[in-house]
Amino acid sequence: MDALITFDDVVAAFKQMFEFYDKDKNGRLEGEELVQLTRFFLRMGNQNPDTLSAEELAEARAEVLRLFDANNDSLVSPSEWINAWASITKMTPESVSSLQKTKREYLSGLHEQFPEIFPSV
Repeated sequence: MDALITFDDVVAAFKQMFEFYDKDKNGRLEGEELVQLTRFFLRMGNQNPDTLSAEELAEARAEVLRLFDANNDSLVSPSEWINAWASITKMTPESVSSLQKTKREYLSGLHEQFPEIFPSV
């Protein structure tokens, strides 16, 4: 039987998402990485980023920074990313243990939502 998912497994998934967007592997999301992240969130919200004006894209990028850039330095660190995702998804050690999902089930769900980040289970 597969082990139940733990909060550490959730944090590892958040880290994997961060590393996917950290294309230059410098340990922070900035510049073009934030642009690509913004475009991703727009697509998740059923908006086509290619149809938005430069001003609308800038507003969307600013919203991404409001969500993830806790210290307002215009970049996103791994800890800011993890803390923001934990807050957005309301994941805590207690809430994760109450899910009663296996790690495989959790990762399968992530694969369905984000196949480019979680290619297979």
